[in-house]
Amino acid sequence: MKCIRCDKDCTYPQRSNRICPNCQGEFAFEPRDDDPISDAGYQSAINAISGQGKISWLSGHLYYEVARRLRKMPPPWGLVLLMPMLSFGLFTAFRYFDAEYMLLLVGAFLTSALAFMLLIVRLRGIRFGINETKFDEMFVHWCRVHGTPAGYVAPPERKLIVQRELESDLADYSFERAVICERADMVACLLANQFHFENSCAILSINGYPEVAFETVRQMLKSNSGLRVYVLHDATVVGCQVAEKLRRSPDWFQGLMVYITDLGLRPVHVGSAHAGLLSDGEINLDHESTGLDRKEVAWLRRHSLPLVALRPGDMLRRLFAAIQKDTPAPDTDPASVGADTYPYPLMIPMMIGSDTPDRQAGDHVPTPVIGDGPVVTVDSTMFNADATVTGAVGGADTFG
Repeated sequence: MKCIRCDKDCTYPQRSNRICPNCQGEFAFEPRDDDPISDAGYQSAINAISGQGKISWLSGHLYYEVARRLRKMPPPWGLVLLMPMLSFGLFTAFRYFDAEYMLLLVGAFLTSALAFMLLIVRLRGIRFGINETKFDEMFVHWCRVHGTPAGYVAPPERKLIVQRELESDLADYSFERAVICERADMVACLLANQFHFENSCAILSINGYPEVAFETVRQMLKSNSGLRVYVLHDATVVGCQVAEKLRRSPDWFQGLMVYITDLGLRPVHVGSAHAGLLSDGEINLDHESTGLDRKEVAWLRRHSLPLVALRPGDMLRRLFAAIQKDTPAPDTDPASVGADTYPYPLMIPMMIGSDTPDRQAGDHVPTPVIGDGPVVTVDSTMFNADATVTGAVGGADTFG
């Protein structure tokens, strides 16, 4: 096994005390002692989600990245069950048929066995590689041995995240767009990646985070006619209801001319890339009480998938591309506006470069109608597991 400190290989007897014989550094994990992954594998997972330390991420991102690497295929029970049939078929072929018919029968049985195996895999799925309790223990141990990884965003606490007091004239400003997240930790992740600076948008959770500016910024959003809102959420019942809650709630946008795009994970976005990452759904889900499509409810009864199952770089690229589809060319040079121009960091304009994606045919851009309430659009393409984003920051990429 290779030491990630000195890059030297050492045998198990040489590292039996979990100490590298070359640099005397401690190994966090030992696969021979039933740890599911080595230090090198764990570091590789961290590098994958952090873009070699350039992207901020949550512990959930690392959990699903490690789980991706530890996914296991289910036992080939289909082949086991078909072996007696295959043996009987071969015996019959040798006894009663010539070589040509025998080859046809063998081919038919092998094809049937393969098809049955694929069916079993599809029905059962790939098994999750690690449970959350084990992962939490591993992460704490990793931080003790190697230190806190670069880019890690700790779970947000119920406290003020901005130390200075808001300027008295903050409410005089306005936003053209906002990102509303189901979860506070996703807000913290976006803020840590400076997404609000680069896209000149407010970022809030639907449940009141960040506390220091939540109510003031929410009132500012409500005062902006024609506001464009982008919703991020998990593929859960509660998550899929966030956009509708924003539309109907008087605390949010009820009766206002606001355009809401639901970008969050929904059953339609889940694909083969998420095999083995799905969690259990809500078995006793009642379709009528959810307000969701029957097919969505049927899927959500069996499964759920959190947004952190997507690599943070992929999520940022897709969210950026979705916002830029609805962004007009700037009338002024954003570079001339400094960070000190505004009293609150969510208001810094962005520089729109040549990599801004072009509007595609069929993109939904609602036309403002005076007197209308919020318009909700579900985007079923931008966060699709099989989709790629070209032209956005970082270039084309898939969900991995």
